[in-house]
Amino acid sequence: MQGKTPRLWAAAFAFTLSAFFVAQSLASDATPLIDSVIPPDVSYASPSTSPSPSPSAADTPTPSPSAAPSSEASTPDLSPGPTPSPSPSKTPAYALEDQNISIRVTDSVHVDPRAKSAFITPIQLNSDSSLLACISSPSLRFDAGVPNAVDANDLELLVGDFTNSVRITGSSASVVQKINALNGLKIFSSSGNFANKYLQFRFVAISEPSTDENLCNQGIPSNNRIINITTFDIGLDMKKGDVRLAK
Repeated sequence: MQGKTPRLWAAAFAFTLSAFFVAQSLASDATPLIDSVIPPDVSYASPSTSPSPSPSAADTPTPSPSAAPSSEASTPDLSPGPTPSPSPSKTPAYALEDQNISIRVTDSVHVDPRAKSAFITPIQLNSDSSLLACISSPSLRFDAGVPNAVDANDLELLVGDFTNSVRITGSSASVVQKINALNGLKIFSSSGNFANKYLQFRFVAISEPSTDENLCNQGIPSNNRIINITTFDIGLDMKKGDVRLAK
Protein backbone atom coordinates (compact mmCIF):
# COMPACT_ATOMS: atom_id res chain seq x y z
CA MET A 1 0.00 0.00 0.00
CA GLN A 2 2.83 2.23 0.81
CA GLY A 3 4.38 1.48 -2.63
CA LYS A 4 1.23 2.54 -4.52
CA THR A 5 0.97 5.94 -2.91
CA PRO A 6 3.95 7.54 -4.67
CA ARG A 7 2.77 6.20 -7.97
CA LEU A 8 -0.66 7.77 -7.40
CA TRP A 9 0.91 11.16 -6.68
CA ALA A 10 3.05 10.89 -9.75
CA ALA A 11 0.07 9.95 -11.87
CA ALA A 12 -1.95 12.83 -10.46
CA PHE A 13 0.86 15.22 -11.12
CA ALA A 14 1.24 13.98 -14.66
CA PHE A 15 -2.49 14.29 -15.25
CA THR A 16 -2.45 17.78 -13.90
CA LEU A 17 0.38 18.78 -16.24
CA SER A 18 -1.42 17.19 -19.17
CA ALA A 19 -4.58 19.10 -18.36
CA PHE A 20 -2.60 22.32 -18.16
CA PHE A 21 -0.94 21.82 -21.50
CA VAL A 22 -4.27 20.85 -23.08
CA ALA A 23 -5.81 24.02 -21.72
CA GLN A 24 -2.92 26.11 -23.14
CA SER A 25 -3.32 24.39 -26.48
CA LEU A 26 -7.03 25.11 -26.60
CA ALA A 27 -6.41 28.73 -25.66
CA SER A 28 -3.88 29.19 -28.46
CA ASP A 29 -6.25 27.59 -30.97
CA ALA A 30 -9.11 29.86 -29.94
CA THR A 31 -7.11 33.11 -30.37
CA PRO A 32 -7.20 33.24 -34.24
CA LEU A 33 -10.93 32.87 -34.13
CA ILE A 34 -11.17 35.95 -31.95
CA ASP A 35 -8.74 37.93 -34.18
CA SER A 36 -10.57 36.95 -37.36
CA VAL A 37 -13.71 38.67 -36.25
CA ILE A 38 -13.89 41.98 -38.14
CA PRO A 39 -15.11 44.80 -35.95
CA PRO A 40 -17.68 47.16 -37.45
CA ASP A 41 -16.07 50.06 -39.36
CA VAL A 42 -17.69 53.22 -40.54
CA SER A 43 -15.91 52.80 -43.88
CA TYR A 44 -18.23 49.90 -44.72
CA ALA A 45 -21.34 51.86 -43.91
CA SER A 46 -23.59 53.20 -46.70
CA PRO A 47 -22.54 56.67 -48.09
CA SER A 48 -26.04 57.97 -47.60
CA THR A 49 -25.98 57.24 -43.89
CA SER A 50 -22.39 58.15 -43.09
CA PRO A 51 -22.05 61.58 -41.45
CA SER A 52 -19.99 64.09 -43.39
CA PRO A 53 -16.75 64.91 -41.63
CA SER A 54 -16.75 68.37 -40.12
CA PRO A 55 -13.83 70.52 -41.29
CA SER A 56 -11.19 70.98 -38.71
CA ALA A 57 -9.30 74.18 -38.06
CA ALA A 58 -6.26 72.61 -39.66
CA ASP A 59 -8.17 72.00 -42.94
CA THR A 60 -9.38 75.65 -43.22
CA PRO A 61 -7.03 77.57 -45.58
CA THR A 62 -5.42 80.51 -43.89
CA PRO A 63 -5.09 83.60 -46.22
CA SER A 64 -1.52 84.59 -46.77
CA PRO A 65 -0.46 88.13 -45.75
CA SER A 66 0.20 89.01 -49.41
CA ALA A 67 -3.42 88.27 -50.37
CA ALA A 68 -4.88 90.47 -47.65
CA PRO A 69 -6.15 93.84 -49.01
CA SER A 70 -3.79 96.64 -48.20
CA SER A 71 -5.15 100.04 -47.26
CA GLU A 72 -2.03 101.66 -48.65
CA ALA A 73 -2.53 100.03 -52.07
CA SER A 74 -6.19 101.10 -52.32
CA THR A 75 -5.56 104.68 -51.20
CA PRO A 76 -4.29 106.96 -54.02
CA ASP A 77 -1.08 108.80 -53.34
CA LEU A 78 -2.10 112.46 -52.99
CA SER A 79 1.28 113.69 -51.84
CA PRO A 80 2.71 116.41 -54.11
CA GLY A 81 5.39 115.33 -56.51
CA PRO A 82 8.79 116.90 -56.79
CA THR A 83 8.62 120.63 -57.37
CA PRO A 84 10.15 121.49 -60.75
CA SER A 85 12.97 123.92 -60.54
CA PRO A 86 12.01 127.27 -62.06
CA SER A 87 13.58 127.99 -65.40
CA PRO A 88 15.91 130.96 -65.40
CA SER A 89 14.04 134.12 -66.32
CA LYS A 90 15.10 135.95 -69.44
CA THR A 91 17.03 139.14 -68.84
CA PRO A 92 15.01 142.07 -70.23
CA ALA A 93 16.56 144.43 -72.74
CA TYR A 94 18.62 147.25 -71.31
CA ALA A 95 20.39 150.37 -72.51
CA LEU A 96 24.05 149.81 -73.38
CA GLU A 97 26.85 151.84 -71.89
CA ASP A 98 28.14 152.54 -75.39
CA GLN A 99 25.57 154.88 -76.94
CA ASN A 100 27.63 155.69 -79.99
CA ILE A 101 25.07 156.21 -82.78
CA SER A 102 25.63 158.08 -86.04
CA ILE A 103 22.53 160.29 -86.60
CA ARG A 104 21.67 162.62 -89.44
CA VAL A 105 18.32 164.33 -88.95
CA THR A 106 17.17 167.75 -90.13
CA ASP A 107 16.26 170.29 -87.48
CA SER A 108 13.31 171.88 -89.33
CA VAL A 109 10.78 171.15 -92.03
CA HIS A 110 8.81 173.69 -94.09
CA VAL A 111 5.29 172.83 -95.10
CA ASP A 112 2.36 174.44 -96.83
CA PRO A 113 0.20 176.22 -94.23
CA ARG A 114 -2.90 174.74 -95.86
CA ALA A 115 -1.65 171.15 -95.64
CA LYS A 116 -3.11 168.60 -93.26
CA SER A 117 -0.23 166.18 -93.61
CA ALA A 118 3.45 166.42 -94.50
CA PHE A 119 6.66 164.38 -94.71
CA ILE A 120 9.81 164.66 -92.65
CA THR A 121 13.07 164.72 -94.56
CA PRO A 122 14.47 161.12 -94.59
CA ILE A 123 16.84 160.42 -91.73
CA GLN A 124 20.06 158.40 -91.58
CA LEU A 125 21.19 156.12 -88.74
CA ASN A 126 24.16 153.82 -88.20
CA SER A 127 24.89 151.64 -85.16
CA ASP A 128 26.44 148.23 -84.48
CA SER A 129 23.83 147.44 -81.81
CA SER A 130 20.07 147.19 -81.78
CA LEU A 131 18.27 150.51 -81.61
CA LEU A 132 15.07 151.87 -80.16
CA ALA A 133 13.66 154.97 -81.85
CA CYS A 134 11.10 156.89 -79.79
CA ILE A 135 9.14 159.50 -81.76
CA SER A 136 6.70 161.77 -79.95
CA SER A 137 4.84 165.08 -80.25
CA PRO A 138 2.11 166.83 -78.25
CA SER A 139 0.19 167.86 -81.39
CA LEU A 140 1.22 165.56 -84.25
CA ARG A 141 0.46 161.98 -85.24
CA PHE A 142 2.75 159.67 -87.19
CA ASP A 143 2.46 157.07 -89.95
CA ALA A 144 5.43 154.68 -89.96
CA GLY A 145 5.97 151.23 -91.40
CA VAL A 146 3.13 150.21 -93.75
CA PRO A 147 2.09 153.39 -95.66
CA ASN A 148 -1.38 154.83 -95.01
CA ALA A 149 -2.39 151.97 -92.67
CA VAL A 150 -1.98 150.99 -89.05
CA ASP A 151 0.97 148.61 -88.85
CA ALA A 152 -0.06 145.10 -87.73
CA ASN A 153 3.08 144.85 -85.57
CA ASP A 154 3.20 141.05 -85.69
CA LEU A 155 6.79 140.99 -84.40
CA GLU A 156 6.32 143.85 -81.90
CA LEU A 157 8.92 145.93 -83.73
CA LEU A 158 6.67 148.96 -84.11
CA VAL A 159 4.06 150.21 -81.64
CA GLY A 160 1.87 153.31 -81.58
CA ASP A 161 1.35 153.67 -85.33
CA PHE A 162 -1.04 156.55 -86.16
CA THR A 163 -0.66 157.98 -82.63
CA ASN A 164 1.45 160.81 -81.20
CA SER A 165 3.94 158.33 -79.66
CA VAL A 166 5.64 155.74 -81.87
CA ARG A 167 8.39 153.31 -80.88
CA ILE A 168 10.39 151.38 -83.49
CA THR A 169 13.09 148.81 -82.69
CA GLY A 170 15.53 146.56 -84.53
CA SER A 171 18.81 147.03 -86.34
CA SER A 172 19.68 150.53 -87.48
CA ALA A 173 18.82 149.59 -91.08
CA SER A 174 15.42 148.19 -90.02
CA VAL A 175 14.57 151.27 -87.98
CA VAL A 176 15.51 153.60 -90.85
CA GLN A 177 13.44 151.57 -93.30
CA LYS A 178 10.31 151.88 -91.16
CA ILE A 179 10.76 155.61 -90.55
CA ASN A 180 11.49 156.40 -94.21
CA ALA A 181 8.83 154.07 -95.61
CA LEU A 182 7.14 156.91 -97.55
CA ASN A 183 10.33 158.74 -98.47
CA GLY A 184 10.23 160.22 -95.01
CA LEU A 185 8.09 159.94 -91.88
CA LYS A 186 4.53 161.04 -92.56
CA ILE A 187 3.04 163.43 -90.01
CA PHE A 188 -0.51 164.64 -89.39
CA SER A 189 -1.67 167.70 -87.50
CA SER A 190 -4.02 166.79 -84.68
CA SER A 191 -5.63 170.26 -84.79
CA GLY A 192 -5.28 173.25 -87.12
CA ASN A 193 -2.29 173.69 -89.37
CA PHE A 194 1.37 172.89 -88.77
CA ALA A 195 2.40 176.32 -87.56
CA ASN A 196 4.57 176.27 -84.40
CA LYS A 197 4.53 172.51 -83.99
CA TYR A 198 7.39 170.08 -83.44
CA LEU A 199 8.34 166.46 -82.88
CA GLN A 200 11.13 164.75 -80.99
CA PHE A 201 13.37 161.79 -81.87
CA ARG A 202 15.16 159.83 -79.14
CA PHE A 203 17.54 157.06 -80.19
CA VAL A 204 18.81 154.48 -77.66
CA ALA A 205 21.34 151.68 -78.21
CA ILE A 206 19.96 148.58 -76.44
CA SER A 207 21.04 144.99 -75.78
CA GLU A 208 18.30 143.44 -77.95
CA PRO A 209 15.25 144.66 -79.87
CA SER A 210 12.56 145.98 -77.51
CA THR A 211 9.78 148.56 -77.57
CA ASP A 212 9.79 149.05 -73.80
CA GLU A 213 8.75 152.66 -73.21
CA ASN A 214 10.99 152.91 -70.13
CA LEU A 215 14.07 152.56 -72.35
CA CYS A 216 13.26 155.82 -74.17
CA ASN A 217 14.71 157.86 -71.29
CA GLN A 218 17.83 155.73 -70.82
CA GLY A 219 19.82 157.13 -73.73
CA ILE A 220 22.03 160.21 -73.76
CA PRO A 221 20.96 163.78 -74.65
CA SER A 222 23.28 163.93 -77.69
CA ASN A 223 21.20 161.20 -79.36
CA ASN A 224 17.99 163.22 -79.11
CA ARG A 225 16.73 165.41 -81.94
CA ILE A 226 13.92 167.99 -82.14
CA ILE A 227 12.44 168.91 -85.50
CA ASN A 228 10.45 172.12 -85.77
CA ILE A 229 7.62 172.39 -88.29
CA THR A 230 7.39 175.80 -89.99
CA THR A 231 5.07 176.99 -92.72
CA PHE A 232 5.98 178.77 -95.89
CA ASP A 233 5.26 182.50 -95.83
CA ILE A 234 2.33 182.29 -98.14
CA GLY A 235 -0.57 184.75 -97.73
CA LEU A 236 -4.03 183.41 -98.18
CA ASP A 237 -5.69 186.82 -98.66
CA MET A 238 -7.69 187.36 -101.82
CA LYS A 239 -6.65 190.39 -103.89
CA LYS A 240 -8.49 191.86 -106.80
CA GLY A 241 -6.87 193.71 -109.71
CA ASP A 242 -7.16 194.41 -113.34
CA VAL A 243 -5.58 192.02 -115.72
CA ARG A 244 -4.82 193.13 -119.21
CA LEU A 245 -5.08 190.43 -121.76
CA ALA A 246 -2.97 190.56 -124.90
CA LYS A 247 -4.83 190.66 -128.17
